[in-house]
Amino acid sequence: MEALETTTKSCYGEEEVLSTYDYPVEYKVRTIAQQVRRLQHFFPHLDYSSAEILGELPHEAEGWFVIPRWEKVATSYDAAVLTVLDHIASTRIFDNHREGKISGGYLCQDQKTVILEDMIRRGQGGDVLTIPAQFGYNHRGRSFRRTRETLSDFEFGLGTFAIGCMLLTHPERFTRFHQLYVYVLGDIYDPDRSERFLFSPIFSFSGSKLGFGAYYHGNTIEHYGSVTGFVPEYIAKNLLMNLRNSFLR
Repeated sequence: MEALETTTKSCYGEEEVLSTYDYPVEYKVRTIAQQVRRLQHFFPHLDYSSAEILGELPHEAEGWFVIPRWEKVATSYDAAVLTVLDHIASTRIFDNHREGKISGGYLCQDQKTVILEDMIRRGQGGDVLTIPAQFGYNHRGRSFRRTRETLSDFEFGLGTFAIGCMLLTHPERFTRFHQLYVYVLGDIYDPDRSERFLFSPIFSFSGSKLGFGAYYHGNTIEHYGSVTGFVPEYIAKNLLMNLRNSFLR
């Protein structure tokens, strides 16, 4: 595999290493219809009629992923995260290393993620979102904070809830020890509730167990990569057009 290129000058440029870790060979992005059928088992009350491909796939993305709107699943983001982690635990051997330390000030969403996910919500509507995304390969070998500085304008980290749903629809993404694990760039984590949020969640695999935990945001580990989504092109173009029109008034 080729070495990662440094795309942005920053004080975290050294937090990036060569990585040759890849996805399991079993992993392939499922069709929209296949993803919907799997999600209906866990979230049968949702309306999936809005789940469809809308526009061209961004060249940085590897596929379209159907992700329920978390507010249609629970009354708070924390509760939605716990719900999806419970669903994962019902399907496979799962270790939640942050058991009892998710709700109540430990976990929250990254601000850019909140802004761009809301942009997609307004552009798509419905109970579920169809988001172009990549499952970690593009940012392998980069720390959390280094990755955040290399994101394109309409690229954002996906959070625990979104990635958890992606794992429900694509369980083959984690099947063995020597594979690319996942940094959860869309959430930030505070292990002692000091309001510093210097950690972010992770998904890993050991033995036969999928694990959920958190790492310091400066950790640079070759077998981890951040999962990111992209604002679909038609939504981004509409936003830029509206901004331009507002400026010209």
